[in-house]
Amino acid sequence: NAQIAFLNSNGVVKLIKGSLSDEDPAESREIIFKAINNWRQSEKNYFDVLASNKTITFNFTNSSTNTDSLVVVSPIKIKKLVSDVIFVISPLQPVGEATSVMRKYYIYVFIAAIILILFLSMLHSKMISKPLLKLNDAASEMANLNFDVKCEVTSNDEIGNLASNLNFLSQKL
Repeated sequence: NAQIAFLNSNGVVKLIKGSLSDEDPAESREIIFKAINNWRQSEKNYFDVLASNKTITFNFTNSSTNTDSLVVVSPIKIKKLVSDVIFVISPLQPVGEATSVMRKYYIYVFIAAIILILFLSMLHSKMISKPLLKLNDAASEMANLNFDVKCEVTSNDEIGNLASNLNFLSQKL
């Protein structure tokens, strides 16, 4: 939905391309001309682009429709001299619509994330606690002088190492 205008180094419009949303071309041209005039009237911004060769961005509010647009103004240099200026204006309405949709549904996303986190944490705790419960049962049996019990934990981590040592202990006792 962006509209692009090419201006010469004096700020005179040479060419306008594109259209802003579904508006008629006359209204679309009126918006870009208002934005260009707004840029020209700001001496600092005008000087930054033409003399300092800087690209600037600013928000423009159309007073007649009360809509916000993002404006980018950048110099076009040929042989290190500013020959033209490119002026791009894009309405911020699609961004506003997207944020309003996200505001409506963020609570559902938040609830789904909480449920997912709870499910994954329960799954993870089961994976950790199951071998520990087996180790505890084997240690309890050994405490009751039953040394025939073996731990069925075969993982290659600290818990598996502890199970292996507990099995070795029961064999020696």
